[in-house]
Amino acid sequence: MSEQGDALFRLRVRYCKQGRLAYLGHLEVIRTVDRIIRRAGLPFAITQGYSPRMRIAFSSALPVGTASACEYFDLFLHDFIRTPQVLDQLRSASPRDLFAQEATYIDRRRPALTAEINRIGYQVDISGSALSVQEIEEALRAISTHTLTYQRGKKGKTLDLKSLLADFSLSAAPDGALVLILDTFSGNEGSLRPELLLAAIDRQVQKSTEPIISGGPRETRILGRFRVSRLYQGIQDEAGHVFDPFDRPIDISQHMR
Repeated sequence: MSEQGDALFRLRVRYCKQGRLAYLGHLEVIRTVDRIIRRAGLPFAITQGYSPRMRIAFSSALPVGTASACEYFDLFLHDFIRTPQVLDQLRSASPRDLFAQEATYIDRRRPALTAEINRIGYQVDISGSALSVQEIEEALRAISTHTLTYQRGKKGKTLDLKSLLADFSLSAAPDGALVLILDTFSGNEGSLRPELLLAAIDRQVQKSTEPIISGGPRETRILGRFRVSRLYQGIQDEAGHVFDPFDRPIDISQHMR
């Protein structure tokens, strides 16, 4: 492996995080992807300085337990390899639940994924709820124009739901389960984690002042059990158009039910 620090090619990869591996923490994902790339034998570039490491950058951390088919990383390579070969090598070295889906080369000068991505969609599957669609919608509308305060460790944090929640839709499946779609903004003000919003809905219905704890159980007292999946990560331009990190348009309305 070459020790040169100057990367010539910037490869963007979309991968999934699902099944049992959805419960990996972000640092565990980073370490696992590092090992995958090394096993795949890709000619990755390294950083310079006292502690050289693989030159790679990831999109925002996915909450533990949340599945996704739209996670991304940018890997800098010092040799060009055709993307079909890159995908073959990555897939041969990857577990199926952390699988590379597609790849493309992008401009080296492009902003980082965490700086570009400002629109994120989630699907929340809710089961065993004691609430109707109307009751949940009313609670969500009631809190959507306020701030959400929660506890993370010993620190109290606040999110402005009015600036972070772009839209939502809620529908009932034939088996009685509920499907909640959340379209959210992400940026310097923070991002909205669906489990915090669900806890806030639960407390709104109960008229409870019990504090919301980040990283708490994925079950609420009234709302029921839930499973979260990330639907898309998008880049919204100044005109309001949304594109995926491969520069393809995203029609968010298609995700709304």
